[in-house]
Amino acid sequence: MKKKIITICSITVVIILLLMAVLLGIYLPKKNNGGKPNTPPWDGNEGGSTPPIVTSYSVKQNLNYNESIEKINNPDQGFYYPFIVSIGPDGKITSQDYVLNDEASKDYQLYNMRVDISEFSKAVNGNKDLELTTAALDFLREELNLLKSKEKNIIIRFSYNKSYNETLFNYSEPEFEMLLKHVEQICSVLNDFEDTITAIEAGMIGKWGEMTDGTTSNYVSSTYYTPLIETFLNNTKNLILLVRTPQMIYDYIGITNKQVLLNEKITLNEKTKRLGLYDDSYLYNSNDSGTFTPIDSIDGIPGTAWNTVRYVHGEFLSQFTANSAFGGEALFPAGVHGELKNCIPEMFVLHTSYINGIYDSRLTDKWKSEIYNAESMQEVALDSLYDGQTGFRYIENHLGYRLVLTNSVFNYTSNYDNLTIKLNIKNVGFNNFNKTKNLKLMFVKEDGTVAYQNVVGTYNGEAELNLSTNINLQNGNYKVYLCVYSGDINNPAYCVQFANQGNGWSDNYKANLVGNFVVNK
Repeated sequence: MKKKIITICSITVVIILLLMAVLLGIYLPKKNNGGKPNTPPWDGNEGGSTPPIVTSYSVKQNLNYNESIEKINNPDQGFYYPFIVSIGPDGKITSQDYVLNDEASKDYQLYNMRVDISEFSKAVNGNKDLELTTAALDFLREELNLLKSKEKNIIIRFSYNKSYNETLFNYSEPEFEMLLKHVEQICSVLNDFEDTITAIEAGMIGKWGEMTDGTTSNYVSSTYYTPLIETFLNNTKNLILLVRTPQMIYDYIGITNKQVLLNEKITLNEKTKRLGLYDDSYLYNSNDSGTFTPIDSIDGIPGTAWNTVRYVHGEFLSQFTANSAFGGEALFPAGVHGELKNCIPEMFVLHTSYINGIYDSRLTDKWKSEIYNAESMQEVALDSLYDGQTGFRYIENHLGYRLVLTNSVFNYTSNYDNLTIKLNIKNVGFNNFNKTKNLKLMFVKEDGTVAYQNVVGTYNGEAELNLSTNINLQNGNYKVYLCVYSGDINNPAYCVQFANQGNGWSDNYKANLVGNFVVNK
């Protein structure tokens, strides 16, 4: 009997314990994610009852967005310094070494490299036409490498005018087939220097390689200069080619005078958008010594008069010069065409990129003596920023492109894992930005060291940029710079400086300050 009672009690205890276990299973909190009660399975938040709060930020940067009037030596534009290099079958005859060390030229970013290859023409060497030798091409490469090492740009032109001396020129080109062979050989070297070469002035024909003197050259006609243009364009990749007169462009593309008078829009292809003009009689007179030729009335469309011919051609040509470069030698006396009220508006139309800085100094001295103000500009719109400055300062600062940062906004979250930067950039120069540059963002710590840098795309002159980069930075304050450059991320060259007031440019980083970024995870 006693054993039965014990058994019944034991069973009762077990039943009670089982019931208690069931009840506890119903009413006690469930355990999840490491045994922490009441925690839903949120990704990355095992210890909280709600997902983490991510805050988004959009911050306009406190920078100086005002345009500066300081001179900036940016790539591919400005007043240039000319020099002559002579190359023979054995290579070097004369070099440019002296130029880069010359006190008069040291402040120039842009040079005009005039290459004398007359020794390869029978008309000069008295023996026979020669192909360019390996030694000659190697020396040309050495000269370009020297310029590249100094981050200098060049407008380059080749000629058979010995030493570019007009008294030593008379029908000195080789047979035309050899001339075209020389172009092919030249281009095989030039293609390796796209960042260094601003443009090729086609040259090759006539006194000084100016393609215009029909009395001393057999080849100043479309029969010759059209295949010359074609050979240059076919044998270069991205290089800009400039010819001496508008008619050369018209003949090459097949443009009629009527299209010019009507200022028709021309569809440009990959080759023709690299074609432009150089004018070595720029502003000299109404037609720049025959650069701009008159056009008679056509089908009731008024033709050009002596005082309008340059403007009719200029309006039409602007669609070419907007994609390439335009410049040359601006000559004295210039007359009314060299006056600020006339030449500055025309420079905007023709997209003037470069001018000889030492010839004709009489005209540049005239601009240095004239004040840019309402009186000198008369009815032309006045840029108040330059009111009271010299005309030379205005022209110098507007040759080519001139980029001003007008806004910078940083967008990011409290995760600090990605940053998007929106930039607005205004080009106030005469010309467009006609080269492709790389873009990288640099995050610089307070001690000046670069904590992180990343390539974020390319730049082709856009007015608005949206740049995005992943980031993995420690807590701290960072200055953020944008480098607009050619070459390698770790060895940027030919970098572009924005024309903003203040200390936005860093020589150390070759980059522009676009904002400040505080990481506080």
